[in-house]
Amino acid sequence: METDGPPGVAVLASALEGLGKTVKILTDRHAHEIMQATLDAAGVKAELSSWEPGCMPSFEELRSERLTHVIALERPGRASNGRYHNFRGLDISDFVLPFDDIFIAAAEAGLVTIGVGDGGNELGMGNVSEAVSRSVAPHEHFSCPVSSKYCICAGVSNWGGYAFAASLSLLADQHLLPGFDDIFRIIEAGVEKGAVDGVSGKAEPTVDGLPIGKEQEICDALSSLITKNQVK
Repeated sequence: METDGPPGVAVLASALEGLGKTVKILTDRHAHEIMQATLDAAGVKAELSSWEPGCMPSFEELRSERLTHVIALERPGRASNGRYHNFRGLDISDFVLPFDDIFIAAAEAGLVTIGVGDGGNELGMGNVSEAVSRSVAPHEHFSCPVSSKYCICAGVSNWGGYAFAASLSLLADQHLLPGFDDIFRIIEAGVEKGAVDGVSGKAEPTVDGLPIGKEQEICDALSSLITKNQVK
């Protein structure tokens, strides 16, 4: 699992819990320890569930009366060839549970679906899949055609999660975004359990091959935006 994804999930889950919302997180069994470590570092109490391939429950088994939104953040989505691919086009189907089925069923049931991604191969990015297929990977089965009610495209998916938390802060008039030092500790916690930079492939607290200073720049800009709008 990469350093891009779990920190964004943890920050967004923390913001939602800060608003009194109940959060449940789903992941692959092989990523469970990394995801749990980032949640613990963020102080998130959400239930984390994971399964081995072939053992995933249906949407109806997971559904509850309180469920209103389903969010996919940096979650690989099924391409038009029925397989899962990373941003390099490599087939990663053997490592990915088909959460697409849950996402689609949730939309059909009238729930709000939100997709957050940065490459177009993620679940919920079907809103922009035509552009991705044309401009990003014209000769490959790459983009995910599964759309979402709200599609959030970010330079790095973590940043989409941070921006989501910042938006909630503005709407609720409550500062819900952790500072950079806290976010860096969240990233480090994942690395300690085996997360790697998705570009360098190294077990280091960087994201998508970018200097860690870029992560701080984004976090500081979002925090400044919240503060300037006089959020408590």
